[in-house]
Amino acid sequence: MAGAKKKTGSVFLAAMPLIVGILITPLALQAASVLVLSGQSGLTMLFPWAQIVKAAILHIPEDVQISTSQLLMYLQFPVYGLVMVKLRERPLMMSLGAVALLHVAGAIAAVILAHMSNPSLRFV
Repeated sequence: MAGAKKKTGSVFLAAMPLIVGILITPLALQAASVLVLSGQSGLTMLFPWAQIVKAAILHIPEDVQISTSQLLMYLQFPVYGLVMVKLRERPLMMSLGAVALLHVAGAIAAVILAHMSNPSLRFV
């Protein structure tokens, strides 16, 4: 196969975004313990996917909410790393943009669900 391209680079470099995502997770969890003191909005901006599960409008049982939210807190940044690994053939800014878009979409969904869960607001 003369026309086939041979992939260059090591497995370590290809997996670097995933490794960074795993290494960032404990730091993000420490930041979350500080952000809890600032209120719910700070935590929503750091861990939007964990906050989506806690929305009252979804009627998820509390024990499932707690365990799923905890799981999503630990998986969020490694998943972002996996997204970047999947998009490694694309330019770096496109990969970072995809992760940023995913994060912002989660934050917007968490804020919308939090407002919809507010019993004093009535959407007719």
